[in-house]
Amino acid sequence: MNAASLLVYRYTRQLLTAIDDLDLLGPRKGGKIKGIALVCGGSISGLLTARVLSDHFENVLIVEPEEWLSQATEAGLWLQQHPFGGRTKHTKVPQYTFMHCYMKIVGRVCMRMFPDFRSELEKYGGRLTSGPYNPHFNGYLTASRPWRENNEDYPYCSRPLLETTIRRLLLKVDIPDAKLPDLQRILNKKRNDHAEKLHSIHEWWLTEPDMDVTNFGFWRMDYNKIYIGYGGYGVKEWPKFIHGFREVALRLRQAKPMAEWVFEIFEFLEKEEFPIKIDTMRLPPCLYINYAAGKILPSNFVVIGDAIHKANPIKSQGVGKAAVHAATLGGILSRCTGPRLPADFATSFFKLQEKRTGNMWSVS
Repeated sequence: MNAASLLVYRYTRQLLTAIDDLDLLGPRKGGKIKGIALVCGGSISGLLTARVLSDHFENVLIVEPEEWLSQATEAGLWLQQHPFGGRTKHTKVPQYTFMHCYMKIVGRVCMRMFPDFRSELEKYGGRLTSGPYNPHFNGYLTASRPWRENNEDYPYCSRPLLETTIRRLLLKVDIPDAKLPDLQRILNKKRNDHAEKLHSIHEWWLTEPDMDVTNFGFWRMDYNKIYIGYGGYGVKEWPKFIHGFREVALRLRQAKPMAEWVFEIFEFLEKEEFPIKIDTMRLPPCLYINYAAGKILPSNFVVIGDAIHKANPIKSQGVGKAAVHAATLGGILSRCTGPRLPADFATSFFKLQEKRTGNMWSVS
């Protein structure tokens, strides 16, 4: 790569990704900004945002409308040792208990913000791996070899475990002036040691539109659970038992037949009669509020994650989008050296945010 190409690469990387902003996350140089940073919503977007703001503002206040989260109850802090994970309904996240895949940046952002993220996640059955990642679409292994093999800190865990882990770690951050719930009454909660091992298995298939309109996949998550997912457009009936999912896999019209070992796993699960829990949901409508096009914005106002646009959750971009937004916010704040936010702070943030994640909406 020559010098000109290298400059173009660096500029494009800084503009379109939040990778370089990861190194800027951390305590603010020159002291914190006086006042209270208000975060509306305490899901993953709000929690990561609060963690960034805690490095730059004297006080951070999280307003959470759901009582089971706002009071730092056991349901909001871990999975209560239930074999199927969190059972409390998360009204703002309809896919809360469903199968989740994550973008690569999620693990890197969490590790940068919370040095104990790996150990805390593993306490409850989750994993951060740096090995190969092999996604299949329409029966084919699609990711390039470097992308598959160079996976650093990729999270394998359910959405409830990821969110509760971030919440626990955030509330443990040493921020003397931050207004956060008191955890004193549950710090000594006994934990269940899930020592049973299961080999890693993960596959995902999305078929081409002219082949089929449904998708199917399964994923190994925390507590040695296997998540099996099936969905699509106009689906009227869902499988209710393991053999139903096997029949779905057999009916899929893919460019390449599904591997035999997939059906061997189904036979094993059905033979051993493992407990199964079925959840169904209909996807909410997509929504995009283009703040980047706004003419007059308060300098101290930003919007993170699904609050700016809700795309199709099948694309597995929601948590990754929140991670990119939080890192972007941290990068911009680190470049603001004065005692106050500049007048164009919000405008600059929304324009950069749109360049980095606006395409997620376009491809949905």
